[in-house]
Amino acid sequence: MDEKSLRFNKGKWIRKITIPNLDRLIFIDIETDLACERVWMIGLLQGNELVQLLAENWKEEEKILDDFANYLEGLPFNPLVFYSGTNFDIRVIWNRAIALNKTKLITTLRGRMWIDLLLLLQKGYVPICGSYSLKNIATEFNYELSQDDYNGLRLALEYLSIIRHNQKLPEDFKKIAYEYNADDVFLIRDIIANNQDKFEFYPIQKPGKDPSLDKIRSMILSKNNAKSYYRINVAHENENAMKFEVMKYGVTLPQVIVNKKSTTLRWTGKLAKSRIQTEFWDRL
Repeated sequence: MDEKSLRFNKGKWIRKITIPNLDRLIFIDIETDLACERVWMIGLLQGNELVQLLAENWKEEEKILDDFANYLEGLPFNPLVFYSGTNFDIRVIWNRAIALNKTKLITTLRGRMWIDLLLLLQKGYVPICGSYSLKNIATEFNYELSQDDYNGLRLALEYLSIIRHNQKLPEDFKKIAYEYNADDVFLIRDIIANNQDKFEFYPIQKPGKDPSLDKIRSMILSKNNAKSYYRINVAHENENAMKFEVMKYGVTLPQVIVNKKSTTLRWTGKLAKSRIQTEFWDRL
């Protein structure tokens, strides 16, 4: 570790991270129950516009999911970016949408690109203490949190304690919840926004502009397996080929090499001959 890194209490950037253009990204953070099965708050940040959806009791959970679906419907091609390392946000929201039969939400989530920034950060940044926790990253990037004394567990415990007794959420708790949630979504954005020289940005294309990608999609995805949380990210692209990285719960599986001119597909890795059914959130 060099002297400069130590002086500023930062780790080291080791390579650039590829990500869609910053102005198209929607940053998201959710708050859940202790079992991580139900959602009581969704924070969304696009540009400088913050939208926070709060369920003051479990009866309002469906409403915030409906409001979330309406929000996404207005931004159909914008990727959603969260910070987890385990695809936490997408797993919880997807499972809840399925359980509650939220057709509109399911439709707008399907085909949308989801980006776990922690997984990308692990490829390009080494923290000084080895921890990629959001609080540690906040410290390393000199980011001041409004609710530094709170974590997700404490916030969930207080929320559940209040609604268990059928009480209305106190204004002071709502203020804490709003600030805690806003801390996270703004920090996720600022990891990128304040370090743009460490990222390589690419534009988002709308579906149908490149017929070869439609053919690629039909070759490597199956939309009848909604409970399998496979993701395929564009790992590398040049004028001749695209390399897709296949992941499940953050574990990298075989890669797919697609020749653009002939639109042929080749799997690499030890599972090369396996047929993987996948729900495909692509960069379109």
